[in-house]
Amino acid sequence: MRWHLTVQNVPNMHSLYVHAGEVARMQLVDGRWIATLRLNGQEKTRECSSLEASMAGCEAWARRHLPHFAAAHERIMEEGVFRAFRSKGRP
Repeated sequence: MRWHLTVQNVPNMHSLYVHAGEVARMQLVDGRWIATLRLNGQEKTRECSSLEASMAGCEAWARRHLPHFAAAHERIMEEGVFRAFRSKGRP
């Protein structure tokens, strides 16, 4: 799991990545942190009390769903999606 700023130079939007995919996003909207959680092609939003609470909640949610994310990552790797990028000289 790792956090990244979603948009460079925009400090109020963060994304949580598991394996190679974004699974959660936090955004400051009208002074409130909103977490968007992604699973099985669906999104759920949750209002959070602070950045720290939002990050902790997203990480706990992602840990509960790690087997799902691992299986999805494995399917992508088996299908060779990333091989197409490598064959074009990308790392």
